[in-house]
Amino acid sequence: MTVDAAYAHKGGAYGLIKGGEVHHTDWAAGAIKTLKTQFPSLPDSFADGVDDAYAHPGGAFGFVKGDQVHHSDWRKNETKTLEKQFPSLPKHFCAGIDAAYAHKGGAYGFIKGMQVHHTDWGTGVVKDITDVFSTIPKSFLSGIDAAYAHKGGAYGFIKGGQVHHTDWGDNATKPLGEMFPSLPSAWK
Repeated sequence: MTVDAAYAHKGGAYGLIKGGEVHHTDWAAGAIKTLKTQFPSLPDSFADGVDDAYAHPGGAFGFVKGDQVHHSDWRKNETKTLEKQFPSLPKHFCAGIDAAYAHKGGAYGFIKGMQVHHTDWGTGVVKDITDVFSTIPKSFLSGIDAAYAHKGGAYGFIKGGQVHHTDWGDNATKPLGEMFPSLPSAWK
């Protein structure tokens, strides 16, 4: 199994999204809520699932679906295009990204295929994923399901039922259910 999106939030817990449901690792084991219940400002078109999500350092959450983005501190149902919200994104990143994450310093990272863009690198700048994240397992190079930046400054990646953190060393992975034991059993 896998998840569609993941984020680390301020308290050190993680949020994981699968379809239209969300689980936070600081909730009871197996507990889920619908995305609309947890994030009532989400547009209806996001209620059945998102492509990715990220936690802002200030506490709000961002959600990406197709070429649209919504932040939980915006008006209900408000969206912007990725291109408008993140003008430094290369044109081919403005829809269909694989993963997104927010850095603790305020910049944002996006992954599409084997390419990475950080909003503080300059307009249109992309780098190969292995140049940015040298420890990433080869099995993750065919596409990332979700990514997140966590409190310690390392990055986490989810691919299928495996998780990799950049501070674990080269090619190191853990099963999704081991990394996040509170996940609903059907998600592991």
